[in-house]
Amino acid sequence: MSENQEPMTPEPEPAATAAPALETLTGYIPGFRPRFNMRELGGYVGAGGRRVKRGVFYRCSALGEATPEELELIRHLGIAEVLDLRSSTEADALPDPPVPGASYVRISGAMSADDREIDMSPARIYSLLFNPRRVDDDPEPNLMSQVAEIYTSLAFHNPAYQHMFDQIEAGQVPILFHCTVGKDRTGIAAMLILLALGVDDETILADYNLTNDYRADVIQEKLDARPILSRVGLVETAARFMEGVLPEFGARVLDEIKQEHGDYATFFLKEYGLTPERIERLRAIYLE
Repeated sequence: MSENQEPMTPEPEPAATAAPALETLTGYIPGFRPRFNMRELGGYVGAGGRRVKRGVFYRCSALGEATPEELELIRHLGIAEVLDLRSSTEADALPDPPVPGASYVRISGAMSADDREIDMSPARIYSLLFNPRRVDDDPEPNLMSQVAEIYTSLAFHNPAYQHMFDQIEAGQVPILFHCTVGKDRTGIAAMLILLALGVDDETILADYNLTNDYRADVIQEKLDARPILSRVGLVETAARFMEGVLPEFGARVLDEIKQEHGDYATFFLKEYGLTPERIERLRAIYLE
């Protein structure tokens, strides 16, 4: 180095994204750890400028992950039904503790074309590539796009979501629905509820992506565990997919619905038997 040259300094490491203050997040319910991903759907603006009623639709991670204090809070929410969207294998490994006064129903939110339950592990998701519940006429060219295609198929003709809408129509609320982390099967369930109530696409996707804020610490822990590999694009994407959500997957769900059916009204009619009249009834009940 010459006398006139400035000494080279290493590039600073990118700072980790700080987790937002939990109380500032939409749907926040005091007393729950952010990683539990517990929140409600109330307050969003739906059809006709009316807002989704609060204290009706709750979502979270597996109840077996809750602390005793969190379970006590859940028991005071007046839950009418707990809908467990996990496979039987997942539920057997970590059973839901009972919620007094609430019925418990388990229906897998991810199933293959021959009605086999999928536990959303990487290996089982990959198996869906060969036996998807919905086959796209325009197959994707690469693996990540294929996984996204399979992921979006969960929104279609899903027995768990059919049951969910049946219960909501019947007034079996408040309802608490969850899967393992409360992000994929749970995230799509929340998207469909908000969609039926007339919430706009941008807001629905923002709610879907909130998982990354609620679970920011967990995602960062996953990346920090392998600091070198986490800089590899595919590895980082996989880590974020396992502990959070990929925004492009949520957007793709809505895109595929419109591609398949043209509009949301036709989607709800064809996939879940919800006529325009029944959708309007849901909005009359759950918007204010």
